[in-house]
Amino acid sequence: TNPDLLRINQDEEARPVFRLTHSTAWGGYHIFGRLLSNNEFAILIVNFSDDRRNCVGIIDSLGIPVSAGLKLSLRDVFTGEVLDNVSDHITIDLDPHCCACYIGKIK
Repeated sequence: TNPDLLRINQDEEARPVFRLTHSTAWGGYHIFGRLLSNNEFAILIVNFSDDRRNCVGIIDSLGIPVSAGLKLSLRDVFTGEVLDNVSDHITIDLDPHCCACYIGKIK
């Protein structure tokens, strides 16, 4: 079991998941977000396509404008890898039908 995935799923505030991408076509990749307790958030990037995709997520979509000058720390819930000082976007290459999931916090 993955305690981070369980924590996202069973967060005590039970806020709904929302889409961060606005594409209506499900053949590519989509990004979802969820606000968590403790001033954290989750980001899920899913590649629904049959091809490897370079997925770009804009942090502005979380309601954190670049002009605010804030930096984010994102931790991969599968590998534990930390992406520090993210300020405007996240870019990740995903294999077909794969996903990446992060728990983030404003620094």
